[in-house]
Amino acid sequence: MNRIQALLFLSLLAAVPSMAGEEGTTHRSAPVGSPGGIMNPDVSAIVNSMAFFTDDAREAGRNKLFIKETEIAFQSYLYPGIRGDFIVAMHPEGTEWHVHPEEAVVSFLDLPFGLQAQAGRRLIPFGRLNVVHPHHWMFASTPLPVAHLFGDHAWFDDGVNLDCLIPNPWGIYCKLGAGVWSGETLAGHAGEEADAEEEEHEHASVAWRGTVCSVRANLDLPVGEMSNVGAGYSAAWDEGSRTVLHGCDLTLTYRRPMSYHRLRWASELFAADTGHGGSPFGFYSLLAFTPDKYWEIGARYDRSELFAAGEAEHEEEHEEEHEGALAVNGEEWGISAFVTRYFTHSLFLRMEYRRVIDRFDACENRAVVQLVWGLGPHAHRLEE
Repeated sequence: MNRIQALLFLSLLAAVPSMAGEEGTTHRSAPVGSPGGIMNPDVSAIVNSMAFFTDDAREAGRNKLFIKETEIAFQSYLYPGIRGDFIVAMHPEGTEWHVHPEEAVVSFLDLPFGLQAQAGRRLIPFGRLNVVHPHHWMFASTPLPVAHLFGDHAWFDDGVNLDCLIPNPWGIYCKLGAGVWSGETLAGHAGEEADAEEEEHEHASVAWRGTVCSVRANLDLPVGEMSNVGAGYSAAWDEGSRTVLHGCDLTLTYRRPMSYHRLRWASELFAADTGHGGSPFGFYSLLAFTPDKYWEIGARYDRSELFAAGEAEHEEEHEEEHEGALAVNGEEWGISAFVTRYFTHSLFLRMEYRRVIDRFDACENRAVVQLVWGLGPHAHRLEE
């Protein structure tokens, strides 16, 4: 009888939760999307600090250490196949900090027919360098043609972009994309904001008017087991095609098997058509070598033509007065050498020497020390 009583007692204990119903459940997991759930975003912080030394006495920040930019990133999947990225950039100007969302985009990654779409604010897919945040570049300084066309920061705007992978029997990576952008934040031409950013973009040659459209085609071709060739073409134009910008890029990469050794040659060329008889162009070309996972060394050559910027805004009112104002009025070129020591995936120290000859044949020598550190998953070293 004792054994039978024990079995009955255990049966009653097992039945208590089901008889109690909802009130019998004391602990539950958090629903999806609530605090503690799996939908919490990845949070990251990246700090890009610099010190530069120059023989140009006109540079206000020379021989000083300063923070060039910081970023706070919130990133997560909103739904299977749908991702959200919100990145806030902060730039110091004197004693004040300017804060703006650099990226606020939702990406639809699993659309029919192999399509992908992004909507919101993002880095515009123009060229190979522009889609990479500046703190992930393999050098500290902005190439001259990029600085003259877009300013010292990456080119971003609000709009919609659609990408498509093109299947082919050769197994070549081929991607086509097209986007439509507001044109308000491109190259600092943002209406009322233009005056505030005039100094930062004083060399910006591209004056967009109205909505801007962009297209990009790029492919990657493997060459044997150790090398690959990447090539791309980009174009952007505004309403009425009054301003058109073209870009071509080529990258050759060699990787030694079973090691960190990598040799890369990358070049980009830009050409603008302003509709005023001026067609300035610029390019940069770099060679970088990675001997192991901790070090990277390289050199870069820049050349860029300049033409008067900002005067096209009043061309309709003063067409005769500004006729030919956008003709090429000078050329700059520069060389630089850089070496980077990677301590971890989120911490590296870089030194760079740069020599620039401006359109007046004045020479500037500049040494830059860059320290970038980050917290969180967005802070990793980006491999293109």
